[in-house]
Amino acid sequence: MAVPVDVWRWQQAEIIFVDAITYILKDTLTALKDAKIVGKAWSHFAASGARFANASNLFVMFKVGSAS
Repeated sequence: MAVPVDVWRWQQAEIIFVDAITYILKDTLTALKDAKIVGKAWSHFAASGARFANASNLFVMFKVGSAS
């Protein structure tokens, strides 16, 4: 089962709970630099879609913090 990720909540939260499901990402997901990611075992993140289709032009699936 895949569920939508609440991107706004990930970008604002200091503590992020990750349930034991598969998260299908269509774009880069960014969390705060000091965010604590907690949750259940066997949580999965999978990249899907056009943004991640080209192996010659790689994109980050999950990022912590923003580059200055």
